[in-house]
Amino acid sequence: MTLYEVARPGDEEEILDFANLVFSQAHRPHDFRVLLPKMYARREFADYHVVARQNGRICALVGVWPMPFRVMEGLTLQLGYVGTVSVHPYHRGEGHMQKLMPMAVERSREAGIDLMSLGGQRQRYRYFGFEQGGLKVDFAVTAANLRHDMAKADTAGIAFSPLSDKGGTLEQARALYARECLTGVRPGAMFEEAFTSWEGKALAVTRDGTFVGYLYMVGTSIGEWSLTDNALVGTVLKAYMQQHGVDGLRISVPAHSADRIRALDAFAEDSSLNHAGMHRVLNWPNVISQLMTFKKELVGLKEGTADLVIEDEGAFRITVDGDGVQVHKVEPARTPSITRTQAVGLLFSLTSRLGRREDAWHDWFPLPLSVPLADCF
Repeated sequence: MTLYEVARPGDEEEILDFANLVFSQAHRPHDFRVLLPKMYARREFADYHVVARQNGRICALVGVWPMPFRVMEGLTLQLGYVGTVSVHPYHRGEGHMQKLMPMAVERSREAGIDLMSLGGQRQRYRYFGFEQGGLKVDFAVTAANLRHDMAKADTAGIAFSPLSDKGGTLEQARALYARECLTGVRPGAMFEEAFTSWEGKALAVTRDGTFVGYLYMVGTSIGEWSLTDNALVGTVLKAYMQQHGVDGLRISVPAHSADRIRALDAFAEDSSLNHAGMHRVLNWPNVISQLMTFKKELVGLKEGTADLVIEDEGAFRITVDGDGVQVHKVEPARTPSITRTQAVGLLFSLTSRLGRREDAWHDWFPLPLSVPLADCF
């Protein structure tokens, strides 16, 4: 008999041992206490997980990391990031995820989560109402790019050091981060702790002793960065490569960060537009209204009204006017319905808009959505 339940206090060591075993066998050696200390270095983390037990032992589990997600000043969603999804090799094919994933979704809904996100194989998670969405631009920058286009850039005064309270760079980085949109809220020590995820490190960038920004490095990838002046990015990357002996870097930028994209596009070797994870919406009015409000502030939206009917979720009337964006649940009309995954594609995927000459939603979509790597789980 299999028992499906919320993990209990005291299960922490078993959860950690189980996750390390499953992921180490499937990939490379894993130590989740090191990989994700924001969750697994805590003394108590069991109740973030739902588990399957056979003969009293965990045979499958799903974790959800909840966090406030700042859309923009004055607007915050509650995000649940799904991770450590694992089944023991001897128990695969027994249908445990068919029980655990709906449990995780329902617990999140009861806890007031607006939006769930994850990274994983598309079809595997589409069964549970998740779909690809959001956009990011991934750049590849080589030493040759910078040798030619940044030949005159003076890197002599650029230095890198760990973010530190002692030097004041940690607080300066917090101040930069506080200006960002579509980011997890990281109060107190959680700001610094987030940068230890995935064996990463956060580096302060100074120029002639003055703080000019920070980089979150995971190997030779920059998962998050913020500079006081985006025009410095070429000089900073050139200095990093020179000082760390690397020939190339990969850099991700959320699609709404137009200034950063333009700055990197001026010299990067290559770029690609990719989906920024998979998502399931739990509170449609909150998610739609907040992300549309953000887009309206960013680039503007046409005024208009349209109905969106989603199977098993209801009908929603969306209005954009001089007062802003309003989303209300209404009685279903004759508007054809779409599935949850189709709705996520419509709202957040660029490909859903391609090829349609006429758009019933006034070209409002896709909406910006991305979760920084340091906030992922």
